[in-house]
Amino acid sequence: CGPEHYAAVRAMAKWRTAQQIEDYVNMVSDLMLPHVAYGKHVLDPGGREFRMERPTILGAMVSPVRRHLVFETWSPREIAIFEGALALHGKNFHLLHRFIKTKSNKEIIEFYYIWKLTSHGREWKQNFVPDVPDAKY
Repeated sequence: CGPEHYAAVRAMAKWRTAQQIEDYVNMVSDLMLPHVAYGKHVLDPGGREFRMERPTILGAMVSPVRRHLVFETWSPREIAIFEGALALHGKNFHLLHRFIKTKSNKEIIEFYYIWKLTSHGREWKQNFVPDVPDAKY
C-alpha cells in the first residue's frame, strides 16, 4: 500500500466524520426545531402594514414555556451505553446506573419508557433473553 492509498483512506475517514456530524446536526434540528415560515409584514385591522417581530430559534429553545423532552438530555454515547447495558442486564435499572453514571435512576427509568416505544425498544423486547428467566421480561 502506497502513499496514495493512505491519502485516500484519510480522505474517506474525514468525509465520513463530516457526514456523521452533518447527519447528527440535521437529526437534532428535525427533532427540536419547528419548520415554520413567518411573514415579514402583517396587516392590522385598520389595513396598515407593519413589521412583525420574528421569533428566533434560540428564543424558542430557551423559552421558559417550552416543555423539555426526556431524550433531549441524552447524548448519543449515553444512549449507546444504555442500549448495551440493557442488552446485557435487562431492566435492572440499578445495574444500568453503574454503566451510565451521568444519569440518575429516575432519568434512566424515564428514558427507558420513552425508548421502549422506538424500533430499538421493540427489537430488544422481541430478542432479549435474560440470563435468569424472569416473568417481568
